[in-house]
Amino acid sequence: MCCTDSVTGETLFSFSSPKMIGEVVLEYFINHKRCRVPMRQQASEWIARIALSPGWIFYRFEVDGIPRRDRQGNKLKTTDGRPCSLAVINPGPRLPLLS
Repeated sequence: MCCTDSVTGETLFSFSSPKMIGEVVLEYFINHKRCRVPMRQQASEWIARIALSPGWIFYRFEVDGIPRRDRQGNKLKTTDGRPCSLAVINPGPRLPLLS
């Protein structure tokens, strides 16, 4: 799952699983560039916070070396046939200008 934090403007990615997991990495693709971010475990889920520009982002989770798509996101496949999801990052709320 991903959502934009209205206070910080960062995009929060989270992954939860009932199984014991050793490592989760967020892998995302932006402007033909592949980025990998280790996720941190908090209680029963893994999270990563990333500052992203508004637009489309393709992402997936790598759980103990196995790529997995976000079950709450759109289902897609990359050219290598591996699963991924699509997120649309919206800009944060616009505050009114003070006069």
